[in-house]
Amino acid sequence: MAAVIENPIINSPYAEPAWHWELDERGQPTGERVPGRHLGRVFTTLVCHPM
Repeated sequence: MAAVIENPIINSPYAEPAWHWELDERGQPTGERVPGRHLGRVFTTLVCHPM
């Protein structure tokens, strides 16, 4: 189950992010604040249409 984070905004909108929320293996927040930027993730779905 994902952690409930009462104040999820931890960085200034005017500066480079200094912290991020740790994610578990399912991509859910653990509630632990980690220094630095998180690794970017891209999820794609391929759909094949018959011609």
